[in-house]
Amino acid sequence: MERKPKSNAPAHYKTPDEEAISMVAEELVAYEINAEDLLKTIHEKIHDKGYYVLRLSQDGLPIERLFDLIRIAGLTQKETEHIFDSSFRTFNLYRKEQKQLNVSDSERLLKLIDLWGNGFDTFGSYEKFNKWMRQPSYGLYGEIPLTILNAISGIDEVNKELNRIKTGDF
Repeated sequence: MERKPKSNAPAHYKTPDEEAISMVAEELVAYEINAEDLLKTIHEKIHDKGYYVLRLSQDGLPIERLFDLIRIAGLTQKETEHIFDSSFRTFNLYRKEQKQLNVSDSERLLKLIDLWGNGFDTFGSYEKFNKWMRQPSYGLYGEIPLTILNAISGIDEVNKELNRIKTGDF
């Protein structure tokens, strides 16, 4: 195992990566910005940065970010339960008690925020993207994209399909 050399920087100094992660974490707990703007900002900062997703999910995300996504994505209780494999009642209890999401749900939520940001970039609106998410997709072998989001690999496949649509390779 390789040891990192000791830094002569002050103890409060953050590396550029640590600073970026800290900035995204601050966005995640912001309450005073519009949910759509907040999710777009988070998407822009974490897109294609798996390390940031890992680090941010370790701390757990505020439950309110899940409810922001539910509103923007137009998810029903049943769809939310399918995607997160948890009861909606549990999420309402977390909300009441102001709990953080666990690591697994936080990672899934960050990947979904990124997916919805990518969908917005591809289709130009959440409304159009949400409609596409509920229709069979040729590039996903006829699967309805929303139904495969219960697996991280499903989220990744939907993202790949969006990238194919963006580049005209479908």
